[in-house]
Amino acid sequence: MSNVIEFIPAYRHAPAKNMAEFIRFCKEDLTSFGPDFSWESDYWPEIKLFFGNWEVSRHTTTQTTLQQPLLDFAKAYIRYTLSFKRKPQARYEGTIFKCIEKALNEAGYPSDISLLNHEILDRASELARERFSKSSNYHIGRNLQKLAEFVSAKQLIPNHLDWKNPNSRVIDTVRTGLKAQKIREKNYLARLY
Repeated sequence: MSNVIEFIPAYRHAPAKNMAEFIRFCKEDLTSFGPDFSWESDYWPEIKLFFGNWEVSRHTTTQTTLQQPLLDFAKAYIRYTLSFKRKPQARYEGTIFKCIEKALNEAGYPSDISLLNHEILDRASELARERFSKSSNYHIGRNLQKLAEFVSAKQLIPNHLDWKNPNSRVIDTVRTGLKAQKIREKNYLARLY
């Protein structure tokens, strides 16, 4: 968490300029991930993240990365957001970009975050449901929502996105706290009678 500065968009109604400045800012001004950090590398060992596309899995020997300009934005976004965390860990941040790129390409678009819209987010969320567990697709959807809020708030894309995660949260089987204790007591009493 060193040298963390908030990015503030400098240009009103100029998302392309804000995007270029955001990527430059994250690449050149942020110092997170240590002195040996390499922006150009497609694998960041500091957070154990490979910027692979949808086709990459643990079982493939060929490593295909996200395409530009999405790749640079993904790197900038992940470096920026993880700079604010005490223990930077990319759990679902890399996965959301795989889903977004796949959705963009299916729609006939290039891998460009500036083309992000509700339909692309819906399809990315659907792809998560098709490929990942219920718990994971909830978290992927949550991270897609955070991304939509971020690119809108920072004026990085031409349109404003007010998108909500359609993936339901999985009900935890183990619950703690006062509310959970009352529910357990109520259920216990119901079983007695």
